[in-house]
Amino acid sequence: ITWCVVSNDEMTKCNQMSAAFQSIGVSVLVQCVSGKSMDGCVRMVKDNTADAFTVDGGHLLDNRADLKPVLAEDYGNGDATYWAVAVVKKSDKSVNLTSAGLGGKKSCHTGYGKTAGWKVPMGVLKSLSEYSACSLCICDIPQAVSNLFSQSCVPGSPNSPNLCTQCPNSCDCSSSNANYCGYTGAFRCLVDGGDVAFIKHTTVFSNTNGKDYELLCQDGTRAAVTAYAQCNMGKVPSHAVVVSQKATSATIDRFGPHTSLSFKLFGGSPRDLLFKSSTKLLLPLNTSCSTETYLGASYLKIVRVMTMIKTFPPTVSTLRWCVLSANEMAKCSVVATQARRVSSELVFSCVMGNDINDCARRISLGTADAVTMDGGHIYSTGVQYDLQPVATEYYGSGSAASYYAVAVVKASDSSTLLTKAGLQGKKSCHTGYQRTAGWNVPVGYLVDNS
Repeated sequence: ITWCVVSNDEMTKCNQMSAAFQSIGVSVLVQCVSGKSMDGCVRMVKDNTADAFTVDGGHLLDNRADLKPVLAEDYGNGDATYWAVAVVKKSDKSVNLTSAGLGGKKSCHTGYGKTAGWKVPMGVLKSLSEYSACSLCICDIPQAVSNLFSQSCVPGSPNSPNLCTQCPNSCDCSSSNANYCGYTGAFRCLVDGGDVAFIKHTTVFSNTNGKDYELLCQDGTRAAVTAYAQCNMGKVPSHAVVVSQKATSATIDRFGPHTSLSFKLFGGSPRDLLFKSSTKLLLPLNTSCSTETYLGASYLKIVRVMTMIKTFPPTVSTLRWCVLSANEMAKCSVVATQARRVSSELVFSCVMGNDINDCARRISLGTADAVTMDGGHIYSTGVQYDLQPVATEYYGSGSAASYYAVAVVKASDSSTLLTKAGLQGKKSCHTGYQRTAGWNVPVGYLVDNS
């Protein structure tokens, strides 16, 4: 395996990892190459000059076309997730998750585009309408953050006012500025004069006993740092080892924690090199696991808030309908033409999906806006991708938007009845697997009346 690293310290640890694997007889030979940055490693994996490296959910989502998760860091919970939290000093009671409680404060972030340090808190703050000067459709998030906080340290951020003024030198993660990068760096920023740090739930205890710090809760209250499961910004996927989308499942073999006298795979100093220091084990993922499945609906919902902000202009209503067949595409195109005649402000377009799950996935990622589902798919796929019903079909009979699920037989066949004996050995016809009238209702009825 050719492993890509982003710093001299990571190169040192990577070489130690390679030597340690050889010493204990691990069959995988690890070679280390420098990508100099996350973007550099993405390019090297894409160009097949490197096989693997570790990314957080933010970078994985941004580069989902080129990267595939194959191993996940587990921090002891067993589900390869962690809590994104906002940490403040216990002595400073003026800070809370409101515009008034954050306005004019000094913020500390793990890095621009990172999950716990940027995407999750910015998505949560936006959903709570806590940006001080931000309209839904035209919001420039870096500018909005600059407006909200008096100073920030957001390593790797674009050239926006105030986003680097809390960093000691510059906004990059060079050797002269690396102490303020990542989870430990954001916490150090808080200790050195910041007011709030956006990090993960294990960071405080990795650096202190936690007694001088508290968490900010989304309802405006505060809680002890041990109450992260109840007081947090969201539960998000852990960092993952990624390979090229073109790689085979045999490219990466599982390897877990190993400690020798001179080498710790997940620990050691400096912290968070190659893997997060709080990692207990690397969990292998199913070879069919997609980026969207790994990241999960809750995380995608938070990111979707930011995607919507950046994508749509304020004066145009955009509706991208996901269709499932050539016939649906043809009808959708007719509807789109009629919509343009009705209103020049409505941009109606049609997107072809592979199946209903693909349409739901597209909506969760912000590349489609709507699809028609039956009740069964709303329950399964809709719940999985955190979708909401917004309009319902009305069939003109009665006041409720509903219909009757029925079992139909030939009038000439009197032997078929809705009993076990009357159905046993018969030939059944269904609208589709997990469809409402064709599967969920009749199968549920039969099971309930066995």
